[in-house]
Amino acid sequence: HERHAVAMDVQRLRRLNGRLVRSPLASFRQLDGGAGVDPEIPNLPLDRPRIPFRSGSGVSWGDRTNTTLTAPSAIVNDDLLLLFYECFAAGVTTPGGIPSFTPPSGFTLYDPGGEGPIIHQLDGLGGITGVFCYWKRASNASGDYTVTHSFRPCEAYLAVLPDVKKTGTPFGAAGARNASTSTTTGTGLGLTTTAKNSWLLYIEMDYTGSGGLTPPAGMNERRDEGIYLASELIQSIGATGDRTHTTGNVRWSSRMVELLAAVGAGGVTYEDAVALSAVATAQASAVVDTVRS
Repeated sequence: HERHAVAMDVQRLRRLNGRLVRSPLASFRQLDGGAGVDPEIPNLPLDRPRIPFRSGSGVSWGDRTNTTLTAPSAIVNDDLLLLFYECFAAGVTTPGGIPSFTPPSGFTLYDPGGEGPIIHQLDGLGGITGVFCYWKRASNASGDYTVTHSFRPCEAYLAVLPDVKKTGTPFGAAGARNASTSTTTGTGLGLTTTAKNSWLLYIEMDYTGSGGLTPPAGMNERRDEGIYLASELIQSIGATGDRTHTTGNVRWSSRMVELLAAVGAGGVTYEDAVALSAVATAQASAVVDTVRS
């Protein structure tokens, strides 16, 4: 009787793992169902912590011709590659006057404000600094990433995000651009998320980039230089409210955007599916060992 029960457990685990291996995303859309556990393994939770930033690679502010970013570590196919390029232009007072440049191959400009750079700010002396945002999904990634441009002051950062939507645009809502010339209270204006378990991304630049900033309350700092990034998991659909922190300079600009989860409203990411598949495999193997013994 005991061996029969164990054999039935083996079959059940193999069925589960077979579904996950064939199509983890489709399986989890069906299995999650808002319950948070798999119906066939009720004690196996699906609330594993999400991973917004797996790795990143940056080049600090400086004068140069072309900017080459070393490929970040552990890039996997369909990861979101999010590229930020910041540059200064003297004698220019509008974003459209920033000299042209060429992003690495395959990257698409994300421009929710229709101005070119996702954020920008004047320097008070007749110049302007803009931060441009580009994205692509990794596909057999290899080699470094180069932004091609003429000699100018600039900075760049490339982030690898695994738990972001795998098809279509990875972006949901975008807040309005904010800017200041008189206060060190940096404020990202709130937005209304469009899906559950989205990432709220705070993007900012100021004219100090000291590296000693503290993220807004509830957020995790991802980069602290001329390009400043912080993120927060927002589990429910709704208004986020503003996010504030102390900047390094009174001249800053910011914007918050929503990054959509890999699966969306179901709340279970692709990495959750892969992780549970591995757990099911291990459990099946352990039960087989029990039968053999």
